Amino acid sequence: MKPGLKYAFPVLGALLLMLSLTSILQSNQQVDERKVRMAMRQIGHDYLLGLGDDRSTVPAVEKSGELSFILPLAREIDYDSIMTITQGVLTKFELRQPYSLALLDCGDGQEFLGAFFDFTTGTRINNDLDEAACRSREQDARCANLSLQLHPDDPGPGTGFYLGLLVGLSFLLIGPVLDWSKPRQELTLDADAPRRLPLGTEAALLPDVQRLEWGGQQHELTYRECKLLTYLAENPNAVLAREKIHDAVWGDEGVMVGRSLDVFISRLRKKIADIEAVSIETVHGVGYRFRVG
Repeated sequence: MKPGLKYAFPVLGALLLMLSLTSILQSNQQVDERKVRMAMRQIGHDYLLGLGDDRSTVPAVEKSGELSFILPLAREIDYDSIMTITQGVLTKFELRQPYSLALLDCGDGQEFLGAFFDFTTGTRINNDLDEAACRSREQDARCANLSLQLHPDDPGPGTGFYLGLLVGLSFLLIGPVLDWSKPRQELTLDADAPRRLPLGTEAALLPDVQRLEWGGQQHELTYRECKLLTYLAENPNAVLAREKIHDAVWGDEGVMVGRSLDVFISRLRKKIADIEAVSIETVHGVGYRFRVG
C-alpha cells in the first residue's frame, strides 16, 4: 500500500467518527423561539376573534421554561376551541413537534386542564401529562392563561449514524492492518536497502556499496570511480566544469595531478558503454556532461 494511503485511511476514519458523534449530540430539530412567540399571539388573536372580540390587545408571550411559553389571556378559556385553533396555527407556522397545551390558573399558576398532543394527528398522547387532562369532568369557570410547550422529536441514532460509525472504525483499522500484512522480509529489505540512483531505464548506481547494476549483473567500482559517477548521475544533462567536478570528487584531498580526471572518465565510459541512453560527453574547453535519454 502506498504510504499516503496508509495515513489517509485513519484520517478519513477519524473525520467520519467525529461527524457521526457530532450528529447524535445535536438536536434533530432546531426550534425558532421567535416563531413560537408569533404562533402563540396568533392563537390568542384567533381565539378572541372567535369570541367576537376584535379590539382587545393580545398580550405579550412569556417564556416559562425550555421551549415552554405562556400567553396571559387572563380570562375563561374554552379548552376545546383553543385546542383546535392551536393545531391549525402550529401547522401554519410549521412547528411540527409534539406539544403539550394546558390552562393555568391566573391566581396560583397551577395547571388545571391540559394534554400532550401528537402534531401529525392532532390527538392526545397517553403519557404522564395526561394526568392533568380532566376535560371529561365538570370544570368551574375560572380565569386562565394558556401554556404551550414544544417537545422536539428525538428518535435516537439513525441509520446514517451507525453507517458512519462502522465506516469510520473500518478506515481507522484498515491502514494498520494492511501495513501489518506486509511480509516481514519485505519490510526489512526496504529499511536496509542501499540508495539507488537510476542510470537511464535499465541500470542503477548503488553508491553506498560502490556497485553498478544492469541486465541482472553487478559491476564493482573503486571508491573514486563511484564518487565521480555519483556526482555525474546526480547532475544529469548538466554541463559540469572540470574545476567543479574536482572540488566535488577530490575536495581538499590534494591537487589533481596531470589528467587524472580524464583517466577516471575514460574508465567510467568503458563500464557504462553497454547501458543504453547513458553516456559521458566531453564539452571542450569546459568539462563534461552526463547525458541521460
